[in-house]
Amino acid sequence: AAARLVAPARTRELLPTPDYDTWLGSDAATRWRLVAEAWLAADRFFARSAEAGTHPLGQEAYAPAAAGLRLIVLRLVADAPPGTVLDLDQIADAVAWHRPRLRHGPLTAQQLVRWTWREASWLGLAALGAASSLACVPLRPDEPISTELTELFPAPVAHFVIQADLTAVAAGPLEHTVATELRMLADQESRGVGGVYRFGAASLRRAFDLGWSAA
Repeated sequence: AAARLVAPARTRELLPTPDYDTWLGSDAATRWRLVAEAWLAADRFFARSAEAGTHPLGQEAYAPAAAGLRLIVLRLVADAPPGTVLDLDQIADAVAWHRPRLRHGPLTAQQLVRWTWREASWLGLAALGAASSLACVPLRPDEPISTELTELFPAPVAHFVIQADLTAVAAGPLEHTVATELRMLADQESRGVGGVYRFGAASLRRAFDLGWSAA
Protein backbone atom coordinates (compact mmCIF):
# COMPACT_ATOMS: atom_id res chain seq x y z
CA ALA A 1 0.00 0.00 0.00
CA ALA A 2 2.86 2.39 0.77
CA ALA A 3 4.22 1.70 -2.73
CA ARG A 4 0.72 2.27 -4.21
CA LEU A 5 0.54 -1.29 -5.48
CA VAL A 6 -2.65 -2.11 -3.53
CA ALA A 7 -5.39 0.07 -2.15
CA PRO A 8 -8.48 -0.53 0.03
CA ALA A 9 -11.79 -0.96 -1.78
CA ARG A 10 -15.25 -0.09 -0.46
CA THR A 11 -15.59 -3.67 0.75
CA ARG A 12 -12.50 -3.18 3.00
CA GLU A 13 -10.58 -5.56 0.77
CA LEU A 14 -7.15 -4.70 -0.60
CA LEU A 15 -7.11 -4.74 -4.40
CA PRO A 16 -4.29 -4.22 -6.93
CA THR A 17 -3.89 -0.75 -8.43
CA PRO A 18 -3.03 0.06 -12.08
CA ASP A 19 0.56 0.62 -10.92
CA TYR A 20 0.69 -3.02 -9.84
CA ASP A 21 0.53 -4.25 -13.45
CA THR A 22 3.45 -2.02 -14.43
CA TRP A 23 5.41 -3.13 -11.35
CA LEU A 24 4.94 -6.82 -12.22
CA GLY A 25 6.63 -6.27 -15.58
CA SER A 26 9.83 -5.00 -13.94
CA ASP A 27 12.79 -7.14 -12.95
CA ALA A 28 12.98 -8.50 -9.39
CA ALA A 29 15.57 -5.99 -8.15
CA THR A 30 13.53 -3.03 -9.39
CA ARG A 31 10.34 -4.41 -7.81
CA TRP A 32 12.12 -4.96 -4.50
CA ARG A 33 13.65 -1.49 -4.52
CA LEU A 34 10.30 0.23 -5.04
CA VAL A 35 8.83 -1.57 -2.02
CA ALA A 36 11.92 -0.99 0.13
CA GLU A 37 12.00 2.75 -0.60
CA ALA A 38 8.25 3.05 0.04
CA TRP A 39 8.76 1.27 3.36
CA LEU A 40 11.55 3.64 4.36
CA ALA A 41 9.38 6.73 3.76
CA ALA A 42 6.11 5.38 5.20
CA ASP A 43 4.42 6.92 8.24
CA ARG A 44 3.52 3.55 9.74
CA PHE A 45 5.00 0.75 11.82
CA PHE A 46 3.84 -2.17 9.69
CA ALA A 47 4.86 -4.80 12.24
CA ARG A 48 2.30 -3.36 14.65
CA SER A 49 -0.47 -4.18 12.18
CA ALA A 50 0.78 -7.76 11.87
CA GLU A 51 -0.24 -8.54 15.43
CA ALA A 52 -3.39 -10.52 16.27
CA GLY A 53 -6.66 -8.61 16.06
CA THR A 54 -5.33 -5.83 13.83
CA HIS A 55 -5.99 -4.77 10.23
CA PRO A 56 -3.13 -4.52 7.69
CA LEU A 57 -3.88 -0.82 7.20
CA GLY A 58 -5.34 -0.15 10.64
CA GLN A 59 -4.89 3.18 12.38
CA GLU A 60 -2.99 1.54 15.25
CA ALA A 61 0.14 1.45 13.07
CA TYR A 62 0.03 5.12 12.05
CA ALA A 63 2.99 7.09 13.40
CA PRO A 64 4.18 10.36 11.82
CA ALA A 65 7.66 9.86 13.29
CA ALA A 66 8.05 6.34 11.87
CA ALA A 67 10.01 7.36 8.77
CA GLY A 68 12.57 9.36 10.75
CA LEU A 69 13.14 6.61 13.27
CA ARG A 70 13.33 3.98 10.55
CA LEU A 71 15.98 6.05 8.77
CA ILE A 72 18.12 6.18 11.94
CA VAL A 73 17.89 2.40 12.40
CA LEU A 74 18.65 1.61 8.76
CA ARG A 75 21.70 3.88 8.76
CA LEU A 76 23.02 2.06 11.81
CA VAL A 77 22.44 -1.28 10.08
CA ALA A 78 24.02 -0.11 6.81
CA ASP A 79 27.12 1.14 8.65
CA ALA A 80 27.85 -2.40 9.82
CA PRO A 81 29.67 -4.78 7.45
CA PRO A 82 27.27 -7.30 5.85
CA GLY A 83 26.94 -10.38 8.02
CA THR A 84 27.58 -8.54 11.28
CA VAL A 85 25.23 -9.74 14.02
CA LEU A 86 23.74 -6.66 15.66
CA ASP A 87 22.59 -6.17 19.24
CA LEU A 88 19.08 -4.65 19.16
CA ASP A 89 19.49 -3.20 22.65
CA GLN A 90 22.55 -1.28 21.52
CA ILE A 91 20.67 -0.04 18.46
CA ALA A 92 17.83 1.05 20.75
CA ASP A 93 20.28 2.97 22.94
CA ALA A 94 21.63 4.75 19.87
CA VAL A 95 18.10 5.59 18.68
CA ALA A 96 17.20 6.93 22.14
CA TRP A 97 20.29 9.14 22.00
CA HIS A 98 19.00 10.64 18.72
CA ARG A 99 15.40 10.78 20.01
CA PRO A 100 15.58 11.51 23.79
CA ARG A 101 11.78 11.70 24.11
CA LEU A 102 11.62 7.94 23.56
CA ARG A 103 13.10 7.43 27.01
CA HIS A 104 9.80 8.61 28.50
CA GLY A 105 7.34 6.51 26.44
CA PRO A 106 4.62 5.62 25.85
CA LEU A 107 6.46 3.47 23.30
CA THR A 108 10.05 2.67 24.14
CA ALA A 109 12.99 2.77 21.78
CA GLN A 110 13.40 -0.98 22.32
CA GLN A 111 9.87 -1.70 21.06
CA LEU A 112 10.17 0.61 18.06
CA VAL A 113 13.54 -0.85 17.09
CA ARG A 114 12.18 -4.40 17.32
CA TRP A 115 9.26 -3.46 15.06
CA THR A 116 11.63 -1.82 12.60
CA TRP A 117 14.03 -4.77 12.70
CA ARG A 118 11.17 -7.16 12.02
CA GLU A 119 10.07 -5.13 9.01
CA ALA A 120 13.66 -4.86 7.75
CA SER A 121 13.93 -8.65 7.95
CA TRP A 122 10.79 -9.03 5.83
CA LEU A 123 12.50 -6.96 3.13
CA GLY A 124 15.91 -8.64 3.37
CA LEU A 125 17.62 -5.54 4.76
CA ALA A 126 18.52 -7.72 7.72
CA ALA A 127 18.67 -11.50 7.89
CA LEU A 128 19.28 -14.06 10.64
CA GLY A 129 19.95 -11.28 13.11
CA ALA A 130 22.66 -9.73 10.93
CA ALA A 131 23.08 -6.75 8.63
CA SER A 132 22.45 -7.43 4.93
CA SER A 133 24.35 -6.06 1.95
CA LEU A 134 21.00 -4.73 0.67
CA ALA A 135 20.59 -2.35 3.62
CA CYS A 136 22.40 0.50 1.87
CA VAL A 137 20.22 0.49 -1.27
CA PRO A 138 17.12 2.39 0.05
CA LEU A 139 19.48 5.00 1.53
CA ARG A 140 20.83 5.82 -1.96
CA PRO A 141 17.75 6.30 -4.14
CA ASP A 142 19.67 8.14 -6.88
CA GLU A 143 22.28 5.42 -7.33
CA PRO A 144 21.70 2.27 -9.43
CA ILE A 145 21.83 -1.07 -7.66
CA SER A 146 25.24 -2.62 -8.18
CA THR A 147 25.61 -5.68 -10.39
CA GLU A 148 26.80 -7.69 -7.38
CA LEU A 149 23.49 -7.04 -5.60
CA THR A 150 21.19 -7.50 -8.60
CA GLU A 151 22.77 -10.91 -9.16
CA LEU A 152 21.55 -11.94 -5.69
CA PHE A 153 17.97 -11.92 -6.99
CA PRO A 154 16.86 -15.15 -8.69
CA ALA A 155 16.79 -14.94 -12.47
CA PRO A 156 13.33 -15.57 -13.98
CA VAL A 157 12.77 -18.56 -16.24
CA ALA A 158 10.44 -18.84 -19.21
CA HIS A 159 9.94 -22.61 -19.26
CA PHE A 160 8.48 -25.35 -17.09
CA VAL A 161 8.24 -29.14 -17.16
CA ILE A 162 4.91 -30.91 -17.77
CA GLN A 163 4.64 -34.16 -15.78
CA ALA A 164 2.48 -37.25 -16.20
CA ASP A 165 0.39 -36.45 -13.09
CA LEU A 166 -1.10 -33.34 -14.75
CA THR A 167 1.27 -30.96 -12.99
CA ALA A 168 3.78 -28.42 -14.28
CA VAL A 169 6.98 -27.74 -12.34
CA ALA A 170 8.86 -24.46 -12.67
CA ALA A 171 12.51 -24.60 -11.62
CA GLY A 172 12.61 -20.91 -10.71
CA PRO A 173 10.50 -17.75 -10.63
CA LEU A 174 8.60 -17.53 -13.90
CA GLU A 175 8.63 -14.49 -16.13
CA HIS A 176 5.53 -12.40 -15.56
CA THR A 177 3.76 -13.22 -18.84
CA VAL A 178 4.48 -16.95 -18.51
CA ALA A 179 3.33 -17.03 -14.89
CA THR A 180 0.11 -15.19 -15.74
CA GLU A 181 -0.85 -17.68 -18.43
CA LEU A 182 0.14 -20.71 -16.38
CA ARG A 183 -1.91 -19.55 -13.37
CA MET A 184 -4.88 -19.17 -15.72
CA LEU A 185 -4.47 -22.70 -17.09
CA ALA A 186 -3.57 -24.45 -13.82
CA ASP A 187 -3.93 -24.03 -10.05
CA GLN A 188 -0.72 -23.23 -8.19
CA GLU A 189 -0.11 -25.78 -5.43
CA SER A 190 3.24 -24.68 -4.03
CA ARG A 191 5.22 -21.47 -3.92
CA GLY A 192 8.82 -20.54 -3.37
CA VAL A 193 11.71 -19.94 -5.71
CA GLY A 194 10.01 -22.41 -8.04
CA GLY A 195 6.44 -23.69 -8.07
CA VAL A 196 4.10 -26.57 -8.84
CA TYR A 197 0.91 -26.06 -10.87
CA ARG A 198 -1.88 -28.61 -11.35
CA PHE A 199 -4.10 -28.83 -14.43
CA GLY A 200 -7.72 -29.85 -13.90
CA ALA A 201 -11.18 -29.55 -15.41
CA ALA A 202 -11.93 -26.36 -13.48
CA SER A 203 -8.66 -24.68 -14.40
CA LEU A 204 -9.03 -25.52 -18.10
CA ARG A 205 -12.63 -24.29 -17.96
CA ARG A 206 -11.22 -21.00 -16.68
CA ALA A 207 -9.03 -20.74 -19.77
CA PHE A 208 -11.92 -21.62 -22.12
CA ASP A 209 -14.06 -18.94 -20.51
CA LEU A 210 -11.32 -16.40 -21.22
CA GLY A 211 -11.29 -17.28 -24.91
CA TRP A 212 -8.65 -20.00 -25.22
CA SER A 213 -9.35 -22.80 -27.68
CA ALA A 214 -8.68 -26.51 -27.22
CA ALA A 215 -5.80 -26.26 -29.68
